[in-house]
Amino acid sequence: MGECNYFFKAMFATADEAVAAERKLRIFLTQTKKAEKFYHYHNELPACQRKKELFVAEFWAEFGRQFPLVTDYIKFVGKWGGELHDLSGLLDLGDPEEIGLDIRTGTHDRAPLNILGHYGIGVWHFADWEPFTKYFIEKFKPLKAVWGNEEEDCPSMDALQLYPWEDIILKILGQRHLLPLLMHIDKDLDTLIGQQLKG
Repeated sequence: MGECNYFFKAMFATADEAVAAERKLRIFLTQTKKAEKFYHYHNELPACQRKKELFVAEFWAEFGRQFPLVTDYIKFVGKWGGELHDLSGLLDLGDPEEIGLDIRTGTHDRAPLNILGHYGIGVWHFADWEPFTKYFIEKFKPLKAVWGNEEEDCPSMDALQLYPWEDIILKILGQRHLLPLLMHIDKDLDTLIGQQLKG
């Protein structure tokens, strides 16, 4: 089975929001790992058994009972209640231990930076993190969230860009007198920059 590393990054308006999101994401990913094992166990049973209508109904009923957070995610994606193989690539989201925060408190000359990063090491290379990213945006309300993997020209977390020219933008965020230059480059930045200009 082919594997590669995946990367996810999200920026929040405040440190409190980033910390809260990290805590909730750890809980979600812990449950997702268990749900993935549950799925693989049942999906690898003989085909004649998996195709039985009662088996499929029982699978989803037990899945919903054991994994309520993941159930909400699967329903958001629109894959709830279908064939088991519909879950292929949706549950391989890495480990909760692979989450990190980059919280930099704003000062008189620096804007705050509240970034949550998540590594997926050795993830199945056909896993799709786009549904997860959309779900994260809907539930956690970051200013921006993106993902990538090694097979899509994203070799590292640093290479994953929240915004075009992110490295330049972050340098400008470190210089208060240059912040007005960023206004309206990306509407999602307005909240972060506007708060800093008022501070």
